[in-house]
Amino acid sequence: MKSIIRQIRRFFTTMGLVEQSQVVASTAVVVAMVTIVTAHFLTGHELQWLDFISVITVGIIGYVSVFFSLKYGRMLEEQRRELMELNAITEAVNHSVELNYVLQSALVRAMELMRADCGWIYLSDNGTLHLKHHFGTAAKFFPADIALTNEQLFWIREPGILNTNDQKIGDTISAACRDEQLKIIASIPLFRHGNFAGVLIIASKEDRKFKVKKIALIQAFGNQISSALNNASLFEQVKNSERLYADLYENSPDMYHSVDRNGIIVSCNVTESRHLGIPKENIIGRPLLSLYPTSQHDHVRAHLKKIFEEGKELKEIEGQVQRHDGSLIDVNLNTSLVYDGDGKAIIARMVLRDITERKKMEEKILQAQKIDSIGNLAGGIAHDFNNILTAILGSASIMRRKLKEDTRWLKYIDLIETTSRRGAAVTRQLLTFARKSNPHIRLVDMNSVIDQTIRLFEATTSRAIQIRTNLSPDPVIIEGDEGQ
Repeated sequence: MKSIIRQIRRFFTTMGLVEQSQVVASTAVVVAMVTIVTAHFLTGHELQWLDFISVITVGIIGYVSVFFSLKYGRMLEEQRRELMELNAITEAVNHSVELNYVLQSALVRAMELMRADCGWIYLSDNGTLHLKHHFGTAAKFFPADIALTNEQLFWIREPGILNTNDQKIGDTISAACRDEQLKIIASIPLFRHGNFAGVLIIASKEDRKFKVKKIALIQAFGNQISSALNNASLFEQVKNSERLYADLYENSPDMYHSVDRNGIIVSCNVTESRHLGIPKENIIGRPLLSLYPTSQHDHVRAHLKKIFEEGKELKEIEGQVQRHDGSLIDVNLNTSLVYDGDGKAIIARMVLRDITERKKMEEKILQAQKIDSIGNLAGGIAHDFNNILTAILGSASIMRRKLKEDTRWLKYIDLIETTSRRGAAVTRQLLTFARKSNPHIRLVDMNSVIDQTIRLFEATTSRAIQIRTNLSPDPVIIEGDEGQ
């Protein structure tokens, strides 16, 4: 007897509150009917028609109340179960914002709740469907890279339960999937920002596995998965933006580092590490002064004081930083400040642009300007000297005419004329150097040039010096300035 009571109690405790209340109500109706009948028998009264009608009425009322309470209880239980399933799929897809995890969790959870045998998730990419995840089978549901423009794919845009032999599906199922002998499928369209983004498909080998009334639940699944897909897509965009920003920061052509109020470097980019020849980990955590030569430490301290104590940003400040090998890099410095909640500068972001080549170019330009100035000076001197030589040659010509009969002085006149012409040639060279005239190139015999030079040299040097020549017997012709 005790075992029977124990089993009844165990059975009773396994039921929900609605089922327990239904059993209590049914028991009360039965007890009421039995009590009425028993009372009549014990008192010896026969059941009258009125009593019989009362018993039947009580029984009918009790049965109807139990029936509707049971039906309502089952409805509530079904809704509770659907809410739990929806909550389960929501937790599964919102547990992470990583796209692949969201898709895989959604597929597995949807298959568990619908008791499906296999499933697939396809996403739209450039007008075609691409398989992202599958579970329960190695076969692809759609043929490879099926286009969304395929008219037979209209059914994937609406939630529904379809038979694999349905004409709506047509030839969209791959041959490998047909070999799986699937009977029924449920499709859940996925949307991203209001646009069709893909489809989740689950399938079963039993015809009655999926119920038509589950379409509303499938629609709810789709809404939750689409919401999670939107979140995951936004997260992917944020990650891509972060990666792009990090790449731009690390590989910028300029050197970047951030400094705290204590003058300690808290971050730097790869470009700075590469330019200085120092690993990033050996730059971060070191004083800012370690990047500058000793001669500039006072200037750096003054800059840090101006930045953090006066709150001023530095613009177009030129200086030098020191490489690992001790060589210096000319840089142009600009800063910006990061403030805390109280408006106090806590971080100084510094951008250093390598201007070493620009400095070298400026030096070359300055040297070219100096040379140009020298050329202009030489040009002016050459013009004045040329005027002097013109007067000398004119005077020598007059002297030649006056001393035509006295040959003793002619050699000196020849020397004056030859020297003046050499001077005129030098003048033309100065003008050419100063870009005041163009060189006149002609064929010149080097033997003749050497002979003229020697005669000019002999006339102006001591006779104790002997000059010996070894000229080619054949003319040595070159292209040269006719003034040579």
